Amino acid sequence: MSEHNSNSNQSTNNKEEIRKLKILAFHGYRQNGTVFRNKIGSFRKVVSKYAQLTFISAPHKVFNEDGGGEEDSRSWWFNAEDNTFSGKCLGGPAIGFEDSLHLIENVVGEHGPFDGFMGFSQGACLVGLLAAMQQKGYLPYTFKFAIFASGFRSGSLVHKSFYDEDIHLRSLHVYGESDSIIPKELVTRLFIMWRRYLMWFAHEHVDFRYAEIQSILSLFDMPIKYIEKPCQSKPYWVVELPSEECVKKIASRSVLIKNCIELWATAKTEARLHENLKSSINNVSGNWIGADKSDNSDSHICPRELLEACSDSGKSFKIEVETFCKHFTMKEKVDKIEKFSYLPLKGPVKLNNPDVMLSYVEFYGVDPNNVPEHPHNLFFGRWVADGQRDLIQVHSLKKRQFIGNTSMDAQLSIIMANQAQVAQGHAILDPFVGSGSLLVAAAHFGGFVWGSDIDYLMLHSRSRPTRVGQKVRTKDESIRGNMDQYGTKSRYLDVIVSDFSLPMWRSDLKFDAIITDPPYGVREPIERIGIERENYTLSDAHLPNHVPAKVEYGLPHIYSDLLDFAARHLEMGRRIVCWYPLVREEYNEEHLPFHPCLRLVSNSEQVLSKLTARRLLTYEKISDDVPEMPVDPHAVEHNFREKYFTVGETTRRERKERRAKELIANSYWIEQSKCKNT
Repeated sequence: MSEHNSNSNQSTNNKEEIRKLKILAFHGYRQNGTVFRNKIGSFRKVVSKYAQLTFISAPHKVFNEDGGGEEDSRSWWFNAEDNTFSGKCLGGPAIGFEDSLHLIENVVGEHGPFDGFMGFSQGACLVGLLAAMQQKGYLPYTFKFAIFASGFRSGSLVHKSFYDEDIHLRSLHVYGESDSIIPKELVTRLFIMWRRYLMWFAHEHVDFRYAEIQSILSLFDMPIKYIEKPCQSKPYWVVELPSEECVKKIASRSVLIKNCIELWATAKTEARLHENLKSSINNVSGNWIGADKSDNSDSHICPRELLEACSDSGKSFKIEVETFCKHFTMKEKVDKIEKFSYLPLKGPVKLNNPDVMLSYVEFYGVDPNNVPEHPHNLFFGRWVADGQRDLIQVHSLKKRQFIGNTSMDAQLSIIMANQAQVAQGHAILDPFVGSGSLLVAAAHFGGFVWGSDIDYLMLHSRSRPTRVGQKVRTKDESIRGNMDQYGTKSRYLDVIVSDFSLPMWRSDLKFDAIITDPPYGVREPIERIGIERENYTLSDAHLPNHVPAKVEYGLPHIYSDLLDFAARHLEMGRRIVCWYPLVREEYNEEHLPFHPCLRLVSNSEQVLSKLTARRLLTYEKISDDVPEMPVDPHAVEHNFREKYFTVGETTRRERKERRAKELIANSYWIEQSKCKNT
């Protein structure tokens, strides 16, 4: 939809014509299209510039108590045997619903397609059903948005299955706070029911949680609501998401999540938890009661339908007890499980592969040396999905055929691939590929991987073996061999021996992501092709067997070249993820590598020692207008290798001096003790 400046000097004839949205409007019970049109005259006037409304009348005449009826009084279907309708009726039929569907299909075929549907009262209920049917693929037409005025869910039994999943459609909901015919409680049940979930994390790489989850949410374009602000002192988040499908997608990528639970109740004490669960059985509002951001009470009561969904007699179930920072015996766990006997679970108990897995979790803090008598928090709910923790063992370096001195840990490699938002079919580059650990992780998520490195021996698997006791490399040890090991050889493009400081790639080549760990000069040298001697020439006779000399490739220049390369060779909106080493006491975010075409979206720390660390930096491309960039003036001051060894030497000297002082002091007190004894 275009917007024009009224002060423009251009003729109005040259202005782009606004395309009006086509909206099909559905009236309420005992109305018709003409009545509905007249009742919303003010609304039509406001939107007339942007929307063209088409009004439709329902096919069924509404009869009076004496059996008579008026032509102008219409209904889309009836939910009582006497051919009447009530929005508050639960469990009735849907008489005449098929006739309305045929009518709508004919109107859309004759006057459509329509951009959106709009409904009032019963008409809004109908629009909600059409949205659900569209999502399931039942309609021969489509619409892009919906407007609901006093809408509600149908209580007819034949419509119950339409609401078994949340509806994903752009929508506007309008209702009256004091509406006695369609009360607020019924209206809110039509909304997408944001469900509450407990995300339980592994208690490691804590600083990476938020960056990984936010990257996954952005990748799948998912919204999220934090019931509690995420913090590093707790290994869990309480969040709300639009659907269970969203939870499963997040869990299908995250290596830091242990599991996700559909939360039914949470409390500070065991007694309160059971009170909340018992209250949930009677909570017919369709919403959570309490536990929002402004509520400090201990009332966390879930909607009854969450429990009802698991109460089918044909669904087997199992309750598991988990504790964090405390151990229970099996008898203690069984005693806790038996206290949930009041739950309306009609199916049989099944310990292996049950249909429904319920989880009871007690959290005792994160300090194993200071475990309290009572838990800080308790949670109960339905297990939904596990995270990708198994990948840590599957991709473990201990099991990998080909590794080097600096091969990236499997878990961190997967985190990097997630923050780079690697997806099926993406083209991925690691310009400092080494033994290819990052390519393994990227290929796992469907990326087509390419690498380059200056180390000829490493890329050709001729470097010295890393494993203790191994003297020579085997024929299967190579980056290609690793890809074959994990079944992703079809996504392996190649690796190239090259100097990253020298241009090699075509200027129009674009990548979907760059993930890399440049050398720091500690365990691997930082080199580029060059020679310090002036006016050096090489004879033609020596060219065939010549191995180019190398000079130091300083860290400031590496990161300057790396970000400039990303700005030129990344697709717009795509990401580069890289590690950046530093001395912890000198860390200043303002001094991190910078490029005007890239936006820093995450910055997480991994502590290497008391004195050093490295930060995982994720940049997103925001501009194609790439200027000529000098080396970052702050980065010039950064010489990690020199500071690493200098600080290490200083530390060793300080330890020796401190030890010497302790020995002297001890010797003094020993002599004093001898004098007293004599």
